Amino acid sequence: MFSKPDMRAPRFILWSWPGLHSLWQTGHVFGLVQAIAFTVLFDVVVLSSFVWPGWLDVNLRHGLWLALLGYWGLSFWSACRKHENVTRSGDPGALFMVAQDEYLKGDWYGAERTLQKILRWQPLDVEARLLLATLLRHTLRLEEARLELRRIQKIAYSSHWQPELAREWSAIERLASDATEDVSQVRTAQAA
Repeated sequence: MFSKPDMRAPRFILWSWPGLHSLWQTGHVFGLVQAIAFTVLFDVVVLSSFVWPGWLDVNLRHGLWLALLGYWGLSFWSACRKHENVTRSGDPGALFMVAQDEYLKGDWYGAERTLQKILRWQPLDVEARLLLATLLRHTLRLEEARLELRRIQKIAYSSHWQPELAREWSAIERLASDATEDVSQVRTAQAA
């Protein structure tokens, strides 16, 4: 029904700018500092090479290019390794961030697979179940979404999530009623 989109390009772009992966995934200030430092270095190298070539000594300019490429390569390698380690580790918090990232990119298959992995380890994880229910709603698997919401309601501390649960129930029922109306309109059109 749904094909898995190719998500390699966005992930590659995220890893390509030093610090951006860390900033996007965890919101660490270090990621912002790293991205700004790379931007400044990049701007200095480009300006001194193409706009004002006499601004810096040739040897210094070549050294800055090497530093820029080394910094970029090391950062790219680090981001790739960090992503590999997160997906291999069993840390549910890190996996939830991966699932959330996949969900926001529209990678429904990857997000569902990651959420199922989390729920195998922590079946009472309300956040993971709620995200799974939302994902199931987005993929129009309404009965499975309802089942997940019922499972959440059986968890003792799910009362903290009542507003989100109510919104999700409402969205599912709205989709179900829209689908019922569409089917009745098609049947009416076919009968005429």
